[in-house]
Amino acid sequence: MKICIALAFLNSTNTENDSASIKNGLASTENDSAGIKKGLTSTENNQASIKNSSSSTKNELSSIENELASVGNGLASMIIHFLSMFL
Repeated sequence: MKICIALAFLNSTNTENDSASIKNGLASTENDSAGIKKGLTSTENNQASIKNSSSSTKNELSSIENELASVGNGLASMIIHFLSMFL
């Protein structure tokens, strides 16, 4: 009889340990999920940063094109002025 009670107690303790282990496993899974969410947010932020960098590069290229057009207009004006002196 005492052996049965002792075995029942040990089995109960094992069940409690298993429950605690399952809870720890769930907490670990939740932490992993939170980590994955943070990783996804970080990836989204990096993609947004890359898009902003790309937009900045496009703006810089547009600025360079505008400057080149301005130089071209200046050269054309100088050529016209030079030709008008001799015509």
